[in-house]
Amino acid sequence: MKRCITFCVALLLAVPALTQAQTSMLLSEVAAKASGSLVVVKYTVTLQTGNRTGAGQAVCIAANGVFLTTSLDSRMRVEQLKDFEIVLPGGEGKTLKAKLLGIDPWTGLGFVQCLEKHEWQVVQFSRNSQVKLGDQVASVGLMMSDPALPIYVGTAYVSSKLRVPNDLVYVSGGRLTGSCSPVFTADGRAVGIIGRQLPLAYEAPTKGGMTPLQLLSQQETAFFTPVEEFVHVLLSIPSDGKVARLPWLGINKFEAVNKDLVGLLKLNKPAVVVKDVIPEQPAAVAGITEGDIVVGMNGKPLEKLATADLTVKNFVRQLMRMPVGTTVKFQILSGTIPKDVSIKLEAMPTRPNEAKQYFNRAIGLLVREKVALDEFLDKSGASKVPGLVVLGMVKESAAASSGLQGNDVITNVNNQPGTTADTFKEIVEKSLAGNRTAPINLLVRRGEEAKVITIRPVAGS
Repeated sequence: MKRCITFCVALLLAVPALTQAQTSMLLSEVAAKASGSLVVVKYTVTLQTGNRTGAGQAVCIAANGVFLTTSLDSRMRVEQLKDFEIVLPGGEGKTLKAKLLGIDPWTGLGFVQCLEKHEWQVVQFSRNSQVKLGDQVASVGLMMSDPALPIYVGTAYVSSKLRVPNDLVYVSGGRLTGSCSPVFTADGRAVGIIGRQLPLAYEAPTKGGMTPLQLLSQQETAFFTPVEEFVHVLLSIPSDGKVARLPWLGINKFEAVNKDLVGLLKLNKPAVVVKDVIPEQPAAVAGITEGDIVVGMNGKPLEKLATADLTVKNFVRQLMRMPVGTTVKFQILSGTIPKDVSIKLEAMPTRPNEAKQYFNRAIGLLVREKVALDEFLDKSGASKVPGLVVLGMVKESAAASSGLQGNDVITNVNNQPGTTADTFKEIVEKSLAGNRTAPINLLVRRGEEAKVITIRPVAGS
């Protein structure tokens, strides 16, 4: 009996050692599989207020030196991004010239290609993650705080799979590496990438009620994005050096169906309500009107998520992942009448953040040109007025002191039409060159009201 007990205890003690050995082997394999594929991408961001350097980790996904990175912001105009280069890990700090291939606006993934010859190690992502609760995963990244950019590895266990509405995998029992690190399963498949981390909120009971806690470990990795969320982008990598165009229906908003309407229509399946249909755009031309209820897409019912709002967000997510030019068939309830409507997705018009901008440091004013979407997004009387939109003003500047407000539309400057950034720049800079303190007179639309506003530059500004 004693011999049996001794054997059982020895066996139990051996299990953690075996698990530790397996973990060590996994980390070694992950390091070997991905270390030669990791670099840092550096670039210059040219802003109206000056230049800054951007940088972030990237992972090689093709033998010809194509890299995926999470460090680029799809909201920026690509004309502002230049001087791309790849920094190789190691103490030498060797750099190679590179170029921007493009950015996917929905996932936020950017793609950069090396322009110089180099032999790369490639990470091939699986089509499906197929991870289960309790599975061990590992990642490898570059330690960005060290100039030599050494690799480091991390491991954790899948503890939850979330829909928010995009898929996220929550891990615990360990720690993964940093942003843009590839994530691997125990059998060596690349099944995800570490992106921006969701904040984790914890509360503790106090005399004043539940109080949020400031966590020292809140920067630790808790989530990764599974390949299902971005594999479609890898199958059609942008190549024109631009931000890819999102698909466009010509509908500004979808909302959840309220409970009263659910009861009235006896809806027993997920649905979304169409709001704000833009005239003469694809949806309107196809016959969709405000208040129509979408109950299916391409012959399938809408996917039901935990809440009605998440169901709406997931519906939009599925639409935004479709290529421009795709024909989508919607199953609609118009009142109580069912109908099928087919719409060919067009390219989304230029977004406000893509419009050309101009910043004048002397008066502290940043403006942008109007785009077609402004007329659809702004319901005020200023929406149809040609002009420049006020984006912001430097604190305590001449522009800030003038009474201008954000989203004002400047239609005239010094009695001349100023509807383009170049025209506005020419007029303002000519005025300042002749007299640094000469007033700059603006005609402004603020909603339904027209106002005259004078900017009085200060000497020496």
